[in-house]
Amino acid sequence: MVDDTDGTADDTDDTADGDRILRFPEILRKSGLSRSQIYRLITKGAFPSQVRLSARAVGWRKKDIDQWVDDLPDADGSTS
Repeated sequence: MVDDTDGTADDTDDTADGDRILRFPEILRKSGLSRSQIYRLITKGAFPSQVRLSARAVGWRKKDIDQWVDDLPDADGSTS
């Protein structure tokens, strides 16, 4: 399912599995981070690495991003 506003997939499709590839606009939206923050965290090993899709395109595995989000500490500092 595609959202008309930015061309990214809509999260309401329950059939999507962790093998789906997310592109950068969706990563920015899900993480709430800036482009430079994401690449800085990748360099430190604190954010999932990209998957090369072609010579000029990369994406991220949905399951890796979902796991990263799940592992973030809650506002009180505890992990989910």
